Amino acid sequence: MIGDPPDHGDELDHLIRDIVVFAYEAGRSAEIRKVSESGWRKRADLADRQAKQLEPVIKAIIRSGKEFNPEIADELNWRGIKTRGGNEWAVSSVRKLRLRIEKLNNDKNSPSRE
Repeated sequence: MIGDPPDHGDELDHLIRDIVVFAYEAGRSAEIRKVSESGWRKRADLADRQAKQLEPVIKAIIRSGKEFNPEIADELNWRGIKTRGGNEWAVSSVRKLRLRIEKLNNDKNSPSRE
């Protein structure tokens, strides 16, 4: 992808720094997989993109009367829609997806912090 990574806000930046500091302070940097900021941002960007793509599908499933996460997971699996990792949907995966969709919609509707 060309250009600057998307801005996920101060909270994610602080979390990334905390993880790196923890690994360093633990003195186990050789044992702990190095987590780069760009790697975290890339995964977050991919998850955001998937959430945006699946939002209309989730809304349609909910409109059809299946509003609980187990029902949504079953419907996604029945439709053959896989997770980003290529797996079937679990209840916890649907929960995280719905939370991400909600967060993206809240971020879109809130005034920017400049």
